[in-house]
Amino acid sequence: MNIGIIGAGTMGMTLGYRLAKAGHEVTILESAGQEGGLATWHDYGDFVWDKYYHVILKQDAHLLGLIDELGISSKMQWRETKTGFLWNGKLVSMSNNWEFLKFPVLSLFAKLRLGLGILYIQRVNDAAPLERVTATAWLRRVFGRTVYERIWEPLLESKYGTLKDRVPATIMWATIRRYYATRNRGDGKETLGFLSGGLRTFYASLREAIEDAGGSIETGVAVGRIEADADGISVVVGDDSRSFDRVISTVPSRILEKLAPDVDLDRSDEGAKPQFLGVICMSLILRKPLTKFYVTNLVERGLPFTGIIELTALTGPREMNGRHLVMLPRYDTPDSAWFDRPDSEISNEFLGALRRIWPKIDENIVGYDVNRTRLVQALWIDQPPTKHGPAIFADGRLWSVNAELAGRDTLNNNAIIHVANTAAETIDVACREAAELTLNSADATPSPVAK
Repeated sequence: MNIGIIGAGTMGMTLGYRLAKAGHEVTILESAGQEGGLATWHDYGDFVWDKYYHVILKQDAHLLGLIDELGISSKMQWRETKTGFLWNGKLVSMSNNWEFLKFPVLSLFAKLRLGLGILYIQRVNDAAPLERVTATAWLRRVFGRTVYERIWEPLLESKYGTLKDRVPATIMWATIRRYYATRNRGDGKETLGFLSGGLRTFYASLREAIEDAGGSIETGVAVGRIEADADGISVVVGDDSRSFDRVISTVPSRILEKLAPDVDLDRSDEGAKPQFLGVICMSLILRKPLTKFYVTNLVERGLPFTGIIELTALTGPREMNGRHLVMLPRYDTPDSAWFDRPDSEISNEFLGALRRIWPKIDENIVGYDVNRTRLVQALWIDQPPTKHGPAIFADGRLWSVNAELAGRDTLNNNAIIHVANTAAETIDVACREAAELTLNSADATPSPVAK
């Protein structure tokens, strides 16, 4: 079948690759100038790297499986990394078991409670009972009041802001399981991975594989409308209308509603709609390292950003042409005034906060950029989704497969690829069944009788 896919992020590219390999004619339409979506790359001047921060874990089976399938496993790099906490104006390391025992933020009893809580969470394999429990209530119950107030509460505040007390426990369950699984059981050290060249390496290989399978990717193409009628489905791009047998949208549901106003998008789980978090991210290009940590968690409050991510602590400066890259994210709701503030205001406020910790930071700065996206992570707050699979509209001609389907998981490329792999298989089967039905109907039509 002739399939159009809206969006060339990880979801759209993986769907396109799977469906093109299955023999379908695939066209991916992307409004941005390059593929990758939220995981795309950015030109920092002296080097090119990911626009936002991403990391690969050894348990990311779906992502690593696709990397291996694309023949780029040799470009995977694994490094031991360190984790820090900013507490009372000081940087404190908690990167192995010995440092955990010396961690000054918690008493010995609280450390024991923290360790036992993490071990307990690693053994909880079914998160369904947590869907209607808030992270706040669940973390208090598992770790106790002291650990919650000194560790988890400031992290929840920095990550989720005004949504802190409404975030479902499933998100924190997935987050804790994902990241603590990176630690060695013997010494507690952490190992993380990345692709040499960043995720641009991944998308270049994925594009090549899609094109080798007969598919195509068009960037800089903004879809204005999706139209469905009895004869088929079409996508309007500028003055051009393109017809397809099937269209797959990978954009958030609220954007799909605007693109397809005349398509009945009613669902049986209409009451279940996610809320979103967006991100404002300042990237610093430095002459020398800021810290020795890949992630610095902010137990300290009152800072405008929600964490300090030092990419070069993972990759080493060689990937950044000798420079050091640090990202300062701020997560906020899409209607936050932060998204309308000019870059200069954001950078001045972020740099002002950094100067309180590193008074001579300006001497180290080569340059900086501010990037922002309003719709990043879908949070199922009011109620969990009743469906975890693709939504189907217009008698099967329009499919919605987006990051909202990651459901209980955190937003990461492994989860997105898992959703895309499963959805591609479902869509392929449905398309083949529809084609067979059409063929059988044609065969059953009686031939005209000559008079």
